[in-house]
Order: sequence, then structure tokens, then C-alpha cells
Amino acid sequence: MLVCFTSYEQISEHHRSEFPTSLQSLNRLNLESLNKLTFIFTPSLAQSLPKLEKLKISECAELQHIIREEDGEREIIPESTYFPKLKTISISDCGKLEYVLPVSVSPSLPNLEHIWILNAHNLKQIFYSGEGDALTRDAIIKFPKLRTLTISNCSFFGPKNFAAQLPSLQILEINGHKELGNLFAQLQVRPLYFSNIFFPF
Repeated sequence: MLVCFTSYEQISEHHRSEFPTSLQSLNRLNLESLNKLTFIFTPSLAQSLPKLEKLKISECAELQHIIREEDGEREIIPESTYFPKLKTISISDCGKLEYVLPVSVSPSLPNLEHIWILNAHNLKQIFYSGEGDALTRDAIIKFPKLRTLTISNCSFFGPKNFAAQLPSLQILEINGHKELGNLFAQLQVRPLYFSNIFFPF
């Protein structure tokens, strides 16, 4: 099942009428040019997408976070399952996006294969530490199936004291980074990980 929205009014109307009954079978969600959206999901809504495989977001000018924040503080994300079948995250031309997902969601993404984030000039981290997330020096983000990582204007994959284990990564494309050392330190880059590494400038 594919749901595609190209206007704020369209997603608002669909959210009121059809979302509660359709989410369980949703496997692709395409959001484009929704210029009034500042977030996509509440935590409860994010937990209602057990079959989602592809999430594509483009040209959402005001989007700041994928999962809602409240009162200037990141909303606590309970330890539960989010997007267990998600394979692809594609985000482009979202100039105010700061973070993609809380780091507490990462264990729920064992099937993630591709991350593309382009022209997100305000992006600080892909995975951020929300209130209640445990941060330790040995904290690790694991994506056993991730094969493609394309990112721009982001110096950190996750919180500064986290590392990312990406044993299946084959293609790494980096655009517009100023602090590559921090990014590579987090990714624990080793030559055998990759068949292709791109540095477009």
C-alpha cells in the first residue's frame, strides 16, 4: 500500500479520516511539498506502521524533526518497536531539518538498507539523543543490513559518544561536510567495508 501526499491540506484530511484504519498495511509513504509540517509522526503514530518499508520526504520547507517535539524539548520515546520493516529512508530539500530519528529508535530498524539525505543544510545529527536515552562511552548504533549511506551537511551520525556499526555498508557518499574526522570516527570506517566512497564537491 502506497500513500502519497503533495499538499498540507491533503495530509490533514487523510489524517482525520483514513489514517487510523489504513496504517497497519502501509508499506510506502511519500511526502512532498508539505511546507507547513514541522514534524511527521507522533510516537504513537510511528508505532502504528509495522509494515512500512519506504519513507520518502522531499521539499518540506519547515520540517525540523521526523518525530514530534513538545515545548522545545524532545519528546520521550518509550522502549517499543518502531518501523521494524523499514528498508529505505530518503529525505531531500528539507532545509530546516535538524534531526532524523531518536537514537532509541535505532534498535527497531534491523532491516534498514538505504539512507539518503540530501540538501538538508541545517542537519545536526541523523540519530539524536532524546530525553531518557542512555548515553555511555561504549554506546553503539547497529545497522547490520545498511548498504548505502548518502548524507550532506552533517558532521555526526549519532550522539558524539556513540559509534555506528555498519558491517554491510557498500556505498558511502558524503556532501558538504566540514568535520569529516568526527563522522568517520563514528562510522568506524575500515577499507573493507566499502566498494565505493564518494566525496562530491
